[in-house]
Amino acid sequence: KPYQKPYPPMLLPVDSQESFVPMGAKGYKIAIGAGSSPHNLRGSAVLREDVKSYRKAWIDAGHPGDPTTVVRVPTLVADTKAEADRRTEELMNLARIYYAGRVGIGSTDAGSAGPDATAEANLFGTPEEVIDKIHEFREAFNSDEIMFECNWTSSVPREVVMDTLRCITDKVIPAFK
Repeated sequence: KPYQKPYPPMLLPVDSQESFVPMGAKGYKIAIGAGSSPHNLRGSAVLREDVKSYRKAWIDAGHPGDPTTVVRVPTLVADTKAEADRRTEELMNLARIYYAGRVGIGSTDAGSAGPDATAEANLFGTPEEVIDKIHEFREAFNSDEIMFECNWTSSVPREVVMDTLRCITDKVIPAFK
């Protein structure tokens, strides 16, 4: 048992449609994959309905406060549009290699879609574009937290991760204070 009282809130990643209502009924905070990311192959429309079901189950169970939804999302932020586009293309190529043939993620060439087709599932772009996209995620999924996945294929170069973190810290987060 945790020593802390009250216990720290639990955050549970939810990937299957069957999990949303039970997690809301039990009063757990959830983390979801954005759009049609590898964490959610069913797409945004279905995911929005799942989040509504989670919120309804939370409220119906009488839990205090608002239910919490954390959106975890692959993230790449660069100072300029040209740099963001170049890095996005490079990382999409890495994703094709990383996800190629992985069991249980749909296509044997996952990651083959371009950045435009996967826009609902990522935070790629300039700080301004990412700020706009965060507002969209907050509205679409009634989210109050974002989990930035800066090394989402475990093969993103360190300098790209560090530059992304710098942009998030210096230019994105201040927009939400």
